Amino acid sequence: MAVKRPAAQSPSLGGSGGGPTRRASRATSTPFIDAMQAAFRIPELRRRLIFVFLMFGVYCVGLHIPIPGVNEAALKSAFNRPGGGGILNLVDVFSGGALKQFGIFALGIIPYINASIIMQLLTFAIPSWQELAREGDSGRKEIAKKTRYLTFGLAILQGIGSTYYFHGLGIITDLNHPRVTTWRGNEFRSDLGKKMMDKGLII
Repeated sequence: MAVKRPAAQSPSLGGSGGGPTRRASRATSTPFIDAMQAAFRIPELRRRLIFVFLMFGVYCVGLHIPIPGVNEAALKSAFNRPGGGGILNLVDVFSGGALKQFGIFALGIIPYINASIIMQLLTFAIPSWQELAREGDSGRKEIAKKTRYLTFGLAILQGIGSTYYFHGLGIITDLNHPRVTTWRGNEFRSDLGKKMMDKGLII
């Protein structure tokens, strides 16, 4: 006796099962897009995100502002020469590509990284600074203030050193502009970071 099988049902385009249209819309949505849409619905988060994007845009513009008195042909040859461009390319990574153009942000974040490492070592070595680190938010702000001062001093030393180094390679013809502009650019970048810290965007 033959058994009669039920006919296969074709998928419905509507209904509660979630048809192809609904599944396609879910496939195009990502957690990042959903999170950004949810964040922009909150006024405070929307203001903070817009501020971050503006600061990022200012930094990107600064990366492409060259310093006067730089021989661009000699700069390119210094990065491309065999065996000599390795360390320069490594430093260029930390500067976000500004060193290869020798822009106003050519020092990048290296002075801040060095200052942060030194401050962490000094915090463990100096008992009064250990107590300061345990004071909570006020102590962290005081340590961050000292870190910015140390960053400024290291930026001056690094700006002078890098200027004379590139001058020896024949890349820099005028010592005055690059020496001042590099650490001034780093000071401006530090001010951007401080503004973001004041707004609670970074710790």
